[in-house]
Amino acid sequence: MTILPKQNLPVFVFGHRNPDTDSAVSAVVAAQLKGELDSSQVYQPFVLGEPNRQTKWLFTDAEVPLPPLRDDLRYQVSELMNPYEHVVAPHEHLGKAMDFMQQSQLSMVPVVDEERHLLGILSDRLPQNQYFYSFNVEDFLGVLLELDDLVQALPLEWIGGQPQKDEGKGRLVLLSHDHEEIPAHVGPGDVIIVGPHRRSILRLCGLGVRAIIVAEASDSFCASLASHRDSVPLFRYRGSLLALTSHLPRAIPVKHVMATDFPSLRPDQRVSEVIDLIAESPHALPVIDPAGKLVGVFSRREALNQKPRKVILVDHFERAQSMRGFDLAEVIEIIDHHRIGDVQTINPARIDCRPIGSTASILALQFRESGKTPSAAQARLLLGALVSDTLLLGSPTTTSIDREVAEWLSGLAQVSLMAWGRDVLTQNDELAEGVTEKLVLKDCKEFSHGDYRFLAAQIETVNLDLLTPQRQELLQRTCDQVRANSGAAFLILMITDVFRGESRLLVSDSDCRRARHLLEVNVPEEGKIAHGWVSRKKQLLPYIIGRLGTWRP
Repeated sequence: MTILPKQNLPVFVFGHRNPDTDSAVSAVVAAQLKGELDSSQVYQPFVLGEPNRQTKWLFTDAEVPLPPLRDDLRYQVSELMNPYEHVVAPHEHLGKAMDFMQQSQLSMVPVVDEERHLLGILSDRLPQNQYFYSFNVEDFLGVLLELDDLVQALPLEWIGGQPQKDEGKGRLVLLSHDHEEIPAHVGPGDVIIVGPHRRSILRLCGLGVRAIIVAEASDSFCASLASHRDSVPLFRYRGSLLALTSHLPRAIPVKHVMATDFPSLRPDQRVSEVIDLIAESPHALPVIDPAGKLVGVFSRREALNQKPRKVILVDHFERAQSMRGFDLAEVIEIIDHHRIGDVQTINPARIDCRPIGSTASILALQFRESGKTPSAAQARLLLGALVSDTLLLGSPTTTSIDREVAEWLSGLAQVSLMAWGRDVLTQNDELAEGVTEKLVLKDCKEFSHGDYRFLAAQIETVNLDLLTPQRQELLQRTCDQVRANSGAAFLILMITDVFRGESRLLVSDSDCRRARHLLEVNVPEEGKIAHGWVSRKKQLLPYIIGRLGTWRP
């Protein structure tokens, strides 16, 4: 998974649900064109459903990857999390973790192995991490740390002596005054912390202690101990005795005090789904991928940093056709060739809505208007989308602009417009063998008119004779099921022969009288042949809205 820096969240560019070729192509090419014109911003194209066979063929033919699938605008954890590079290994010391927390102003430090697998966390807000604030000196040595930890973490300077062969499991002993008599409990194996008291240090050397750490010692005092270089190891701490004792917890290896039982987040989780867990946690939460590797940290600070998502809509102007979570987004631009729908914007947005045959045609014109020329791959994508939406320039939505743009794009793509265009349309024909539910849903759009919410679907074929009575009956039953599941008032299916230029209409409606009225036939199940009908936008929708206007329940 690619993790984008949260300060540079991408603008989402996407078309409608159940994407057709024009929708998918427009999202990709619009994102590319916007990126060329504005290199300071990332533009990310998406499709809101599985691309159809024609779309997949076209992207393969143009050697361009299909856009990723996404159906929800709401933020995922990966988009707002802190990538957070302040991590510690289990053998590293608590002081490093404490410094990281202070520098990052986060309440938690992750503990990871060499491959960044999450092993535990450290937080001063956890009860088990009492060593951040309180400790018992005598509990340290051999339990929470070793002499090497003290040497590395404090740090200590070697000033004389040699390591003892038999180190044992002694204690860490603090002698805060000059002792004429060394306490009886002090012996071999102990590490002694003492001030610059020569007589105490000499007596301790005679006892064969494991090491002596001298605080507050001057350079001359350390030099006076040079004769003891072959005896007990001597180390110097340049700070005060009080500072030394207060810094001892910094030397504890984090593996001894890290928490291993804690909640974590996944990068693909929506923030809205985990907001309660974040609010209840005393510390930030680690984010781990499916392999258990740390990819970031998420805190309340990130949860509160949810600005409206910026989006560009292509090939649709209807809220119902857009991505989930649309109400939380800020629409900055709309590029479309359909009717003006019910989309409302928070701030003024750039609108490029032209009455021509495809959104791809509009994007081709935007290339020209910005002084750019589409690449061969972009031209092939745009031409394929234009051919698909205008049915190879045969749809009544086709304009002289589309025809001129198609010739221009075919030259850039180096293809024969009519021959290659027929290949594009043929790729979309699944009438005879496709799964009927997928056929009905793949180009099914929701519309509203007055009190009615209805569905209008379209299936394209190169041969309407493939629609046998048995196949039509199966499609009719599928329409009934899709309509019932959606709760829509009715569904009209338009099965279009792109070469003959005619369609068969099927209607599914719980009200048989209304169904007969919509199709103007006595038996709706037989369907209706609509000669010259190929466009849902310019022919079917005006027809449906007109029939609804004359319907009396």
